[in-house]
Amino acid sequence: MKVEETANGELPPVTYDVDFKNGKYKLQIKAVIIDMNPTSPTYKKVEYNKNVKYEG
Repeated sequence: MKVEETANGELPPVTYDVDFKNGKYKLQIKAVIIDMNPTSPTYKKVEYNKNVKYEG
């Protein structure tokens, strides 16, 4: 999956897993975190399935 452009530039590709069972495709949903801080040493690094805590 690729997003062509965001306010912070182009995002790196994100890999998703797809299962094919009983004649149907099923997308495996997982948490994805992309570091979009240009000054960060891990800029544009993609991490999967991290424990994410949302605070409002």
